[in-house]
Amino acid sequence: LQQAYNEEHHITPQTVRSAIRELMEVTRAVDEQADGKMDEEERQAILNTVVYSVHRGAQYYHRNKVCGNQSNGREMTVAEAIAEGLGACPNCDPPVPR
Repeated sequence: LQQAYNEEHHITPQTVRSAIRELMEVTRAVDEQADGKMDEEERQAILNTVVYSVHRGAQYYHRNKVCGNQSNGREMTVAEAIAEGLGACPNCDPPVPR
């Protein structure tokens, strides 16, 4: 069935294994290079990034003023949020220093 479809549409099957293998090698190289660490300049840039939280009883800081159904009207930096004991929201993926 597949062969008939390929012939009808002039498709020559190609293997994608080598392309996937190459992509995996590139990804692995980038991961090894980054090693989960950032230099001090990158860390300071993240710590100075503006994020948002609710005014009272906050548990997380957020990337945007609205996350889900919650409106986050309080603006702060990541450093201020961390100093207050706030964690990064698991839903909106705000910046996190490493």
